[in-house]
Amino acid sequence: MYFRGRMKISRNWLEEHIALNESSEKIAERLTAGGLEVEGIEKVSSIEGALEGLVIGEILFCEPIPETDHLNKTLVHIGNGIELPIVCGASNAAAGLKVVVAPPGTTIYPIEGEPFIIGKRRMKGEASEGMICAEDEIGLGTDHSGIIVLDDSAEPGTLFAEYMKVETDDVFEIGLTANRGDAASHLGVARDLSALYKRDRKNKNYTFSPFEGNTNWQIILEDEACPRYSGLIMENIHVGESPEWLQNRLRSLGLKPINNIVDITNYVLHDLGQPIHAFDADKITGEKIVVKKGLGGVSFVTLDGVQRKLDDQDLMICNASSPMAIAGVFGGKDSGVSSSTTRILIESAYFNPTSIRKTAKRHGLNTDASFRYERGTDPNITLKALHAVASLVEELAGGKSASPVIDVYPRPIINTEIHLNRAYLDKLLGVHIPDEEVLEILKYLEIEVLENSEDSWKLSVSPVKSDVMRPADIVEELIRIYGLDKIPLPDKVSTSFPHRKNPDERELRRKMSEVLVNRGFFEMSSNSMVSGKIYTQEILDKAVYLKNPLSSDMEIMRPGMLPSMLQTVAYNKNRKNPDLKFFELGKVYFRGSEGQLVEEERLAMIASGNWTGESWHQDVMPADVFLLKQEIEVLLDRMGMSCRASKWSLNSFQMPEATNAWIQVGSVSPALLKKFDISGAVFYAELNWQQLVKSVKTDNLMKTQPAPKYPAVRRDLSLVLDQSVKMEDLNRIIQSSHKGLIRTVNVFDVYQGDKIEQGKKAYSLSFQLQDEGKTLSDKEIDSLMNKLIANFEKQVNAVIRK
Repeated sequence: MYFRGRMKISRNWLEEHIALNESSEKIAERLTAGGLEVEGIEKVSSIEGALEGLVIGEILFCEPIPETDHLNKTLVHIGNGIELPIVCGASNAAAGLKVVVAPPGTTIYPIEGEPFIIGKRRMKGEASEGMICAEDEIGLGTDHSGIIVLDDSAEPGTLFAEYMKVETDDVFEIGLTANRGDAASHLGVARDLSALYKRDRKNKNYTFSPFEGNTNWQIILEDEACPRYSGLIMENIHVGESPEWLQNRLRSLGLKPINNIVDITNYVLHDLGQPIHAFDADKITGEKIVVKKGLGGVSFVTLDGVQRKLDDQDLMICNASSPMAIAGVFGGKDSGVSSSTTRILIESAYFNPTSIRKTAKRHGLNTDASFRYERGTDPNITLKALHAVASLVEELAGGKSASPVIDVYPRPIINTEIHLNRAYLDKLLGVHIPDEEVLEILKYLEIEVLENSEDSWKLSVSPVKSDVMRPADIVEELIRIYGLDKIPLPDKVSTSFPHRKNPDERELRRKMSEVLVNRGFFEMSSNSMVSGKIYTQEILDKAVYLKNPLSSDMEIMRPGMLPSMLQTVAYNKNRKNPDLKFFELGKVYFRGSEGQLVEEERLAMIASGNWTGESWHQDVMPADVFLLKQEIEVLLDRMGMSCRASKWSLNSFQMPEATNAWIQVGSVSPALLKKFDISGAVFYAELNWQQLVKSVKTDNLMKTQPAPKYPAVRRDLSLVLDQSVKMEDLNRIIQSSHKGLIRTVNVFDVYQGDKIEQGKKAYSLSFQLQDEGKTLSDKEIDSLMNKLIANFEKQVNAVIRK
């Protein structure tokens, strides 16, 4: 299982790497089929609304409207012989001007306020069919002093978006799994498209003026978590605004342009997939970069202004005296580029994915850099990325290199060699891919063929494909490009159906869901990885911890189902959905008495608010523990399951805990509800599904029987009992007191109050008596009831109320 991270890819940007003639929808289909699932396509433009619908017009005449201080009656020609009467209040409106017109039906996007649609209306008795636009009214600027006046060469009828050369784009949102670090960039996606379409990629070359001479700058790697670090000093930097094209590229991905230096580093990151960091070189003491760990306990302020306490295992980028950045995760506040920066050090490095992931999770950070380093970047692209940044800094910020490129790479990461056997490929796929097509796919995926024999290939895989380590991984790469849809389906599928002595667990799960849904419950599904913050230390001591949690909210495997259920209850109640009945079948994890890992399947049920909805013919019934218990009894009956009374536990839930009970049911404690910010009572049950499945009788078939021939008789008893007496005590007495004559027992009233002795309670029970072979006589009925009374008095000190 791979967890997804969302990534945005611009179509216009992709076309810098590969020619694309297909529609965005077709491209999305191919990417999804090839393993990069496109979850959506967003239309974006350099200007909100893309100036859609706006046209260039010419004012044919303009006259003041009598008895108004600023309104003018105009007639505007917008091409194709169309002339619109428009009332305009701008002081600079005049005949002969070329202007921007929003005809009726056009949606305009002002700088301030919500978009709105232009319609037809009358103003001061004059027809107005459209609007002559000012700068702020269509999102081009803040000026509202008058309407936009265009050059005389502007042609009426021309779309204003074409006149302004508005850039529009389609942005793909891709759900990127953790094993596809090679595709976490426009270059990476273009590589896949190149293989999918059998189309060569474009070569983007970056050049800059190299430095001639030596340098005193040093880069020292003190930890193996940084195998490679490339750096370059550039000077004569002029920090300022980025050009429009660069700003548009970043905005298309939802990024806010900051300044030319920072924008260049972000551009290269999303272009090539290599994170880049720019330090203010004048703030680096000792002309030295030291990459190391071991700064545990040191306080460090990151770019967001937050002070963080470092861990000994955090990899840090330091100068001669102090840390400057959390490697691969976040820069420091005191070493970043500012408006006064004139010299920079460009960092292009490769860091160990596991080290970066642990540090990012430890500090609760998720940055564009850590997103890529955690998935594995390409150690062989650091220099290309560095050259790309240097080229753009030279072009856009006037910088020039002030040192040679410093590339420290003591132990190069070598390619992985994999032998792929033709017979193995065919066996695993079940379909034969021709040799020439195999070689073509490998070429476009940039997997080098070292040897090509009649029955096998020796391949060399770049470290950028960090998940391709075995022949099976090569097969996966081939089939996702070749197309899973090309694997033929067999004409028939043969199987055998053995007689099952044990119950079919999958069928039991289906039936259980069906029963509960039909009873008004909603099925939910929650993550089995949860936060440990809400559990007691006693529970945490037995918890199963993840070695590399994705976040602090997913650090342990859940020891119980209740917290996840309460989170769902809180979420719904906060959205004005107070009446809730949920169930979930899931697994819990904990360590046994000897430290062994235990994994159990549990059925959780939870209810809150009203059990029944409002109705004209019955009162609303609030949820309570007895209604929930009743649903469990119905479920057990429908499923053919059994659970003896000693395996039930009725208590208030403080927190789920290990127990021998098969079924726990009760109310959730107010203290626990407060932790989840839940108001109102909540009732919860947790069933040991594995034990209940074992209780199912294998011959539990549906049986029929005739309706009773002889009538049933009802008798009632009212008992005064000690409060410690439970209904299960009474049931045990009832079962031992009759020979199959008592069909049902029902508690129809419970009383506790000032009319009976303190410490006592009154139960009113109804008994249905019936004999299948004859009509019961009064003597037989009285004999049975007297026996029950005697046993109640003797065994639980009951007092019979007359």
